[in-house]
Amino acid sequence: MGYADLLIFDIAGKLLFMNDDIVQFAHDTLKMRGWHFQPMLNIRNLRIDNAGSNYIFRPELFGGTVRPFVHVGMTLMAGTSIDIGAGDSLTPALGIALTDPLVLKGDLIGALYWDREDSLLASLTVNGSSNLAARINLYPDFVSVGNLRMGYYLAYSKAGETFVGINISMPAGVSASF
Repeated sequence: MGYADLLIFDIAGKLLFMNDDIVQFAHDTLKMRGWHFQPMLNIRNLRIDNAGSNYIFRPELFGGTVRPFVHVGMTLMAGTSIDIGAGDSLTPALGIALTDPLVLKGDLIGALYWDREDSLLASLTVNGSSNLAARINLYPDFVSVGNLRMGYYLAYSKAGETFVGINISMPAGVSASF
């Protein structure tokens, strides 16, 4: 799948999104947003933990209070975003975490997202990708003190390994597993 992603879908996406009308339709009508994980360099094994590019679609079909939700990436999920006031939304979702994308084989996944004005504050995924049983991300806008914005990551693998990480609003944070 990596080569198909790189040689077909990445190029097609870049060419498609060079058109301003398509960008405006995706952003304004479909409410497409990037809700990526916070990549972390694991200082124990020098691997990248918690990496993933995820895109969501939440068009305002029913007035904006309740919106359909579609999540794409290595996990495919659908759910409902519910406006809880002050620009905040909670979104429960269910779907499949792909373990073999070429044959659409995977595991059931559940998630809960909390965002403010389309900016992700916190996420919880259960039975997610990367052999994780659970993953929690608290994004930099969740807890900020003055100009210091920090994100946090906690995960537990299906093999019994625990991961913790911190990100100080940089491209990648640091994590450790034990």
